[in-house]
Amino acid sequence: MKRLFPLLISLIIMMCTAAAIAAPVDYEGISLEKIAPYTVGKWCDESGHHWVDLTPDRINGVRISNAENIKINGSDGSADLIIADISGDWTLKVTWHNGDDGRYITLDGLKLVPMKNQAPVCETIGGIYLDMSQDALKRVYGQGNILSDEQVYDMCGVNCDGWYYPNDKLIITIDYRTSTVDRIIMLQGSDKFLDNSMLNVSSPLDKYPGIYGFDKVPAAGDVFDLGYGEKLSFADYPRSIMLTL
Repeated sequence: MKRLFPLLISLIIMMCTAAAIAAPVDYEGISLEKIAPYTVGKWCDESGHHWVDLTPDRINGVRISNAENIKINGSDGSADLIIADISGDWTLKVTWHNGDDGRYITLDGLKLVPMKNQAPVCETIGGIYLDMSQDALKRVYGQGNILSDEQVYDMCGVNCDGWYYPNDKLIITIDYRTSTVDRIIMLQGSDKFLDNSMLNVSSPLDKYPGIYGFDKVPAAGDVFDLGYGEKLSFADYPRSIMLTL
């Protein structure tokens, strides 16, 4: 009996160890918790755009399922975030730095600093604003039809994939790094408007200067600065008008 007792204890330890190794959720949680002190927070780029709310397992509401290839060197480091999106799992590279020159992270090369000077919203279309999270967009408009970059280009001259809302005749493009809106494209025939002016693609162009302070009547190909990094583009007019960063 005395000889069996140590063997029994060893067997129990081996079983517990095997169970711990076989639990993928534990590994996932440990990986995300390991980088959380460096990445969690509210961030934006240096111009106040690309708003990001990064939690241990979400980026602007989109799920982060794991972190791989973690490298930590003092206050600097990097990891590959596994994003579980509607399009499937994909990898987003995050790096972080905290030194004498400040604290920041990068998402696939996009530099973000702690959010202190968030850029104001200058204009919206149908209640949609630039830097709106795709999660917030879905809550208001639902999931749009996903178009390839070729399809979007054929419709409005923008070489980027996007979400299409056929009933509203709107195309929304999303910056994959931050899961935020970076273009709002209003197509000809849309019943939506630029909310500050109640103008749309069908409106007379000579209405725009008096409301927005443009120095001339817009023409096809023109792009106007609305302030704080927002632009109103007539590059594809008369097929569309675009609000963009």
